Amino acid sequence: MPATLSPPPPPTDITDSHGPQQIAPFLLDTLPSRRECRLAWIFIGLSSLFFVGAALFAQVRLPAKPAFIGMYQTAMAINDLVTAVLLLGMCFVRRSLPLLVLGCGYLFTSILATVHMLTFPGLLSESGLLGAGPQTTAWLYMIWHAGFPLCVIAYCQLENTRASALPPLLLPAAIGAVPLLALGAILLTTLGSARLPAIMAGNGYTDSMRLAIGSVCLTTLVALGLAWRQHRRSKLSLWLLVVMWAWLLDISLSALLNAGRFDLGFYAGRLYGLLSSSILLGALLVNALRDHVTMLAAQREIRRQGEEIADLYHNAPCGYHSLDENGIVQAINDTELRMLGYRREELIGRVHIRDLLSPASQATFDLNFPAFLHSGAVHDLDLELRGKDGRYLPVLVSANLVGTPGTPALRTRSVVVNNKERKEAEQALLSAKEDLELRIAERTRQLRQLASDATLAEEGERRAIARDLHDDIGQLIHVARMKLEAMGRSHDSDARQNLALQLDLALSDASTRIRSLTSQLSPPVLDRLGLVPALAWLASEMERTYDLTVEAIDDGQPKPLNASQAAILFRATRELLINVLKHARALFAIVETRLDDGHLILQVSDQGAGMDHLEIALSGSTGFGLISIRERVTHLGGSLHIQSAPDQGTIVTITLPCPQHAHHGNPQP
Repeated sequence: MPATLSPPPPPTDITDSHGPQQIAPFLLDTLPSRRECRLAWIFIGLSSLFFVGAALFAQVRLPAKPAFIGMYQTAMAINDLVTAVLLLGMCFVRRSLPLLVLGCGYLFTSILATVHMLTFPGLLSESGLLGAGPQTTAWLYMIWHAGFPLCVIAYCQLENTRASALPPLLLPAAIGAVPLLALGAILLTTLGSARLPAIMAGNGYTDSMRLAIGSVCLTTLVALGLAWRQHRRSKLSLWLLVVMWAWLLDISLSALLNAGRFDLGFYAGRLYGLLSSSILLGALLVNALRDHVTMLAAQREIRRQGEEIADLYHNAPCGYHSLDENGIVQAINDTELRMLGYRREELIGRVHIRDLLSPASQATFDLNFPAFLHSGAVHDLDLELRGKDGRYLPVLVSANLVGTPGTPALRTRSVVVNNKERKEAEQALLSAKEDLELRIAERTRQLRQLASDATLAEEGERRAIARDLHDDIGQLIHVARMKLEAMGRSHDSDARQNLALQLDLALSDASTRIRSLTSQLSPPVLDRLGLVPALAWLASEMERTYDLTVEAIDDGQPKPLNASQAAILFRATRELLINVLKHARALFAIVETRLDDGHLILQVSDQGAGMDHLEIALSGSTGFGLISIRERVTHLGGSLHIQSAPDQGTIVTITLPCPQHAHHGNPQP
């Protein structure tokens, strides 16, 4: 059956059948704030001031208004009954024995207040209902106003001793016992009223009344003292102290300081009685209202967090899904649905995760899923998910197990990360690695070819030098030797002079040839005057030796080169001019040097045959020697650029950094 994943429910805050859970704060659990303590003391102070004023006129007779008793005690009975219900309800939740005793005290006062109203003479009948006698209401008042302080005393003692949890059957038993006690008090004050001391004489009090009310006041004072001792322990104890203070003032004005019924003390005391029944009820209702507002705010926050969690779940940057122990998809987020192209109802409860895998991934799943059910976790499992369109998506899956094996609650929590970009990056990296290896191999081949060419060129130069030495200089030296031998054999002075002249000519010719050979290898002008004069000398030598007209152009700016830079540029220019002579079949070339933005620009151009395949020329297979020149220039931090086209000539440009102060060798102009 299709289902969606909902955010987890918030923790409950009530007690259920599985045991106690977290319970919302109650008046019994929280300490009173300074504001609440100040409010309580203000009430006690104001009520005391009013009491002092009322006590001075307590015995002033006022008109008899029995209906006042009806309204007063109806309100009081209702207040006490509602307070009892609230306290007993919280007792049921908290299993608290002190709350049970206090709730039963309020229930007892509610019942007796109701019976007191029914038996009050002149209210509903001349002598009162329920067979009331002249002493019934007075004794009901005494029992009622003594019973509640006794319950408060018991509450304080139980709270001090931190009584153990309430036994399950004690709550209904105690609630059932309260009406029985009240019934006993009713029977005692109605049927047994004749056996009780007379405390009323008409509407006035007898001496026995003073003794009885004194006992009640003493009991109230004991309860007030105990409430005072622990009023800082909780909000409930604080307001219970205020209740007992109002209770004491009620008794004092209504039955101790006044003269009888319907005087000022009689009426004023009932007002304190109504306040005493309203104070704790008000505190409970305010606390309940505050809890209700807090609960509404908490519910809104829970809904907001639930929506946020749901949004985080469904729109996470990775996929989430849950499986049962058989591998059936039980939940899936929107991100993974978008990855695969399915709708939720097409997968939930219908599809086995294996059906969404590639064949290779199915084998991986079959191997790992049983082990996962045993270990409870798997990390970064490399799989391929099949989308609705049939395409496979590489993913990394990590999961853990939730629940107990063999139970319906067993589920997996799986995180699915799109691995497509990583796979593509790995493939691109592999391709780049293969390309780099090919380039390195090609570069290695070129360097080997360059080394071979350099070796062959060096060997060729050696052979040319050897040939020049043998064919020219060697022959001249041999001729000079022969002339010397002839001079040694000749005795004719004219012949010897002629031989000496021939010898001098031979040696002069050998010296000239040696200087020419030396200049070709390393012209002295390069070392003495620098690159620009050396290039001018090279231009003249190319024209003298090879009939190639070369124009050397310079911008006139200093060219601060070191010796190695000048030598490499000179040899490169010589090789480029040789290429013009051998391959371009041109009779004119230009060598130009200039300084541009800290770089030396050396350009050799011609209007010869040109080239149509520059890549082949730079590969070293044509014998142009361009790759050798490029490598030497690149070694110096420069670059080589060739511009050429068939029958349109060739321009070779060498660009070399030209610092103001050379780092190696002597600077060249």
